[in-house]
Amino acid sequence: MMGESIVPKNRQGWKYSAGTNYLNYQKGSRYIYEYTTVVGTFLQGNSHENSGLTVQCLVNVEVLGKCHLILTLGQTQIKGSMSSKEELVPGHEKLRAALEKHPLHFSFQDGIIPEICPAEDEETWSLNIKRGILSVFQDSYTVNQKETVEEVDVLGNCPSTYKVQGSLLVKSKDLNRCSLRGTAVTSLQSVFLPDAANHQPILDSQLECVQSYKDGIIEVTTCSESNVFRPFSKVGKGAKTETFTTLKLLKKEEITSMPRVDLQSFRHRTLRFERENEQGQKTQFASAEGVAERVRQLCLAKGMTLESADLFMSLVFDLRSLSVGDLRDLWQRALFKCRDNWQPLVDTFPACGTEACISFLTEIILSKELDKARTDSFLWSLAFIPAPTASMITIITALMESPDTSRQTFLGASSLVHNFCSKNRRCQVIPEVQAFMKLLESYTQGNCKARESDKREKVLLSLKAIGNAGLAASTVISTLNKCVQSKTNLLQVRLAAIHAFRRIPCEVDRTALVHLYEAVDEDVELRIAAYFMLMKCPSDKLFEKVALTLRKERSSQVGSFVWTHLTQILETNDPLKQQLRESLPNDIISKDFDLEHWKYSSFTDVTFLSEPFSVGANAEATLVFSPKSFLPRSAMANLTMFIMGYAVNFLEASYL
Repeated sequence: MMGESIVPKNRQGWKYSAGTNYLNYQKGSRYIYEYTTVVGTFLQGNSHENSGLTVQCLVNVEVLGKCHLILTLGQTQIKGSMSSKEELVPGHEKLRAALEKHPLHFSFQDGIIPEICPAEDEETWSLNIKRGILSVFQDSYTVNQKETVEEVDVLGNCPSTYKVQGSLLVKSKDLNRCSLRGTAVTSLQSVFLPDAANHQPILDSQLECVQSYKDGIIEVTTCSESNVFRPFSKVGKGAKTETFTTLKLLKKEEITSMPRVDLQSFRHRTLRFERENEQGQKTQFASAEGVAERVRQLCLAKGMTLESADLFMSLVFDLRSLSVGDLRDLWQRALFKCRDNWQPLVDTFPACGTEACISFLTEIILSKELDKARTDSFLWSLAFIPAPTASMITIITALMESPDTSRQTFLGASSLVHNFCSKNRRCQVIPEVQAFMKLLESYTQGNCKARESDKREKVLLSLKAIGNAGLAASTVISTLNKCVQSKTNLLQVRLAAIHAFRRIPCEVDRTALVHLYEAVDEDVELRIAAYFMLMKCPSDKLFEKVALTLRKERSSQVGSFVWTHLTQILETNDPLKQQLRESLPNDIISKDFDLEHWKYSSFTDVTFLSEPFSVGANAEATLVFSPKSFLPRSAMANLTMFIMGYAVNFLEASYL
């Protein structure tokens, strides 16, 4: 089927009446369709070596009301293929039963499907397949009569172009422009590049569907989707996945009895693809006893083999399905040592990342049942949880309240909050986040005045954590301003308070930093840090102040740093700094401070870009001197990689 046209030859009999603006699915009727989708993956130029998957079934669409329809599946077959050999996939009967078990209620608004109502125990993978079927069934043109519309379906939120071509309605999508598209889950934090449209995406994805109507009913829909893996591929080469889908009306029949349905007992979802375990869905898998047995199997595995790696990953997924009570039971059953005193269960916990695992690990840390090395491993893992929840923040706040809270606790917990806020833009109003930030604020004592070493350490850790938290930290700005402005505070405390602004939104008032940069009687380290932080939120008003201050600058250290920073920005090719570069006025450098870098403060920026592969890197470094010493007072190095339209911060090291 691969490579064939998606438009059937007998299309002359089809009819699409543009402008009729109605569909005619009749209440009390059942429409039976034949559905086939064929997915094939191969290397272009070598289509004989390919793998594929075919799903075939009967699709029953029952109309209970004008806007209330039900989808059920029957006679399902799922086949896998390798090269030319095709056979039913392993566990076919179980998969078929899951797909056919639950009917799917959905809202149908003149062709658009704004909401689906799956059964409470419908499995996510099964629901996603039904989302794909309904996406083929959906038509956003009939009601809108617009050629370009924003359409929500299993592929995400996608700009969709509709065209009437004779008797056919043709829908096309550039899937690279879709938002909220289902992608791989990763713990690696990244930022979408501002000019990512000019960068080659990892996948070049296109979709075209041809729909035919008869008497206001979809008679045939055929869709073709292609996904080409772009990196290192040449024209006509590279890995490619093609999907061909057909939905064909077989017959219409009357429903003998209309069921009464209370939709209040159903979940309410959209057509967007849903990952496993999203929306708080429960996974039905392991018991504490079963997981304990897997731990024993892992103990018996000899060396680092594929078998032991598979057992380890299975153990991680099993842990993710257990409740806190199950984990307590497992802890009693499987807290034993294997060869060389290895404890597989303890080493697996940091990779779990569920609310239950975090709650249980917090319990055993507070009760001193976990040693320091493994406690630190768990705390570092908090920064890599891909989808943190508000409940996780509550759990980790309890750990922060412990009298002997460690450095790793502050940094790991605040990174968790940052990741949560990066996915919840109004996180500062969420009670769990507010409680966490109030705790950090209390550790600063309101103004960061701490002379005793233990209290000073807690103040510094709190300021670092506030800087890590980012968006959530906008609620503690008044405290940060007091810490920055108080001349009686220690220099390292004031510097930490300045650095705490690094992830806070630019809408927050930074007047205290402006005054600090302009104050010629302040320490040069403070002035340089204030300037560097201010330039993360550039504005015309700030540029005026920088130009005026530089013109009057008397400190060679401050002048040298500002001058090197501005000259480097004006020449940088870093995609993340292009907006700053383009907004700098031509006359902002009003005085020359071209001094020796080994004696004076400086900023360095180096960027490498490889356009054919859409990869690159940026390295920046700062070196800050002070009249008080011949040695550098602080140094910082940062490495950011650019990969297929994303910026990934790989390394940041500093010496203070």
